[in-house]
Parts: sequence; structure tokens; C-alpha cells
Amino acid sequence: MAPVDLVTELLGLMREAAREGAEQALAAYRSPAPSMTPLVDKQELARTLSVSPATITRLVQEGAPVTFVGQSPRFDIGAFRAWLDARGRLGTRAAPSKRGAREAIPGVRLLGRAAR
Repeated sequence: MAPVDLVTELLGLMREAAREGAEQALAAYRSPAPSMTPLVDKQELARTLSVSPATITRLVQEGAPVTFVGQSPRFDIGAFRAWLDARGRLGTRAAPSKRGAREAIPGVRLLGRAAR
């Protein structure tokens, strides 16, 4: 085999190896296909699950999946339902109501229904 043929064959093998390496590198960095599931806002999720928006807020505080689009929380209904199924039937705890607390208001005497 002539030296020129050997060099040409070696260059061909190098090109093929480089092409295969580039294809593998590009395949590793390709992003997966975007999720086609639409994201909904808190009110729509609450309507879908038949719960209040406050319950959704409490569930997010407990770790429910949420995606922020800018400052707005958005929810994947399927992922949220899967999280609820994995969580089980646990209740949520609402913060104590401030309505029942009696605070002194300067200059105002509150009348009660208690017997005198």
C-alpha cells in the first residue's frame, strides 16, 4: 500500500470517528421534548379538584408541585393529582382565624352576650 493511500484511509477513519463523536455529543445535549400538558392557575386547579384556593395554597406550602411563570404560580393537573395520591388522605391545617380574637380597640367598649 502506498503512503498516500494510507494517509487518505487514515483521514477517512478520523472523519468518521469525529462525525460519530459529534453526533453523540449533540444527542447528549438535546433537550427532551417539552411537556404538552397545559399549566393552569390556582383558581382553575381549585375548580378542577373541587377545593378552595386556600386549600391549594396550603398544599403548596406542604410541598405540592408548582411551576412559576414569572411571579405567577401555575400547576400541572396530572402532576398535582399524582402528588395528592402519593401523599394520601391527610388533612390540611388552616391558620387560626383572626375574626374570633377580641382585640381592644381604643375608645370602643365591646358588648358581649354573656350573662351579667
